[in-house]
Amino acid sequence: MKIEYYVADQYPNVAKVRFEEGDIVHIRDVNIVKTDGLFDESATETRIDAVGLGVARKIEVGIITDSADSVQDEQFYEIKADPSIEIQITPTPPSE
Repeated sequence: MKIEYYVADQYPNVAKVRFEEGDIVHIRDVNIVKTDGLFDESATETRIDAVGLGVARKIEVGIITDSADSVQDEQFYEIKADPSIEIQITPTPPSE
């Protein structure tokens, strides 16, 4: 499964996450992890990977069957690429 995410100031406390498995794309918010009130990138990536396992299982058993619509997918990349939006972290490498 390929996982990409970003954390932007306009979405406090959540990472926008794009999960891709075969032809299925699933985009959702995942709560970020804070340690002592500060964004914890490593712990957030661990949480996103755990959510990814659940997404992969739901795809496998047919609970998630539809891809994100093209507008939702385009918005993910437009926001991620917008230089006026402060992005705090970069995408995770694809999970195998």
